[in-house]
Formats: sequence, structure tokens, C-alpha cells
Amino acid sequence: MRYGWGIVLVLAATAGITKAQERYVPVLGAVSSELGLSGAYNKSAVADTHDVTNLNITGHIGVIAFSGIELELESGYSRFHSTETDSTAKNWTIAGNALINVPLLSQRLTGFALIGYGYDRTSERREYEDPEVETVKAKSSFKFWQYGIGVKYMLVANTALRVDYRWIRPTGQEDGGPDLDRETMLIGISIFQ
Repeated sequence: MRYGWGIVLVLAATAGITKAQERYVPVLGAVSSELGLSGAYNKSAVADTHDVTNLNITGHIGVIAFSGIELELESGYSRFHSTETDSTAKNWTIAGNALINVPLLSQRLTGFALIGYGYDRTSERREYEDPEVETVKAKSSFKFWQYGIGVKYMLVANTALRVDYRWIRPTGQEDGGPDLDRETMLIGISIFQ
């Protein structure tokens, strides 16, 4: 009898894992991992004088532990270009996030909320049309908090479409300096294992 409860627990856990995989929602049923790539691109005309483009690519790897709680590490690259002064900025980021995944109306749809803390390194270059004005190069870095919400829609048993909307808030900004707060929407693919 002393092994009876152990066998019952193992069978119940196996049934729970099988049920989770069957429901296309691996984020809640068992320990699993998520590996993904997301990105964003936009181009806009500012008045009639210049264009602004922005490209953002973010890769992430997460471990979903229990009850939909996920710990995630991400690294990203973004490139901003403006034709007004022919300026280009490149950002490299690394962040750690905590997510809570919650099933929504469909068996394939999971919503999530995210909070994270990270580091951003920016390299900027500005060139001017006037040949007497020198090219300006600058580098900066800052730490930031990010908050977000999103959804994961399971396309097949282990692959999901992931959409994130994030608010990024730098810490330790100098008074009178530029406002570096930003919002971004990322769309990508996640694979669960």
C-alpha cells in the first residue's frame, strides 16, 4: 500500500501532461520550454521632408514551470533610421522577464502578462549634408523596466503565433535629457518543447 499513492500520483501526472498536449496548450499542463523569434518593422513619413524607419528583432527562450508561470531570457536588436539628418541608431538589449500565462476562450489561445528588467546599449551616428559639419557619433547605455501583455495562438501542437505589446521605461535618466520611454508591438513564432 505504501507504493500505491506514489503510483496514483505518477499516473495522474502522466494523464495531466497528456491532456495538456492534447489541448494544444503546453504552457499550463507541464514543465516545458518556449523558444521564439519576434520582430517589428515600421516606416513613416514625417511631413514631406523625411522618412523614419525602425526594425526590431527579438529572440527569447523561456521555461514554463507550473501554473503558467514562465521565466524568460531575451536578447534583441533594433535599428532606427531618419533621413532628416541621415541619422542611424542601433540598439542591443538583453532582459529577463517573468510571465504569467492564462488560457482564454479557446483551447488554442493563451493570454499572458509580462514584467522584465534589462540593459540597452545604443550606438548612434548622424551625418549632415553640410560638409563643414562633422559626423556625430555617440554611444550610451541604460537599464530599463518593461511591462507587456500579449497572446499566444497555437497553430499546431508545438508552434504558436505570439503577439506582444510592451511598454519600456528606462531607469536613471538625467533630468532634462531625452525621453526614452517607448512602446512596441512584436509579432513572432514560438516553439514549445
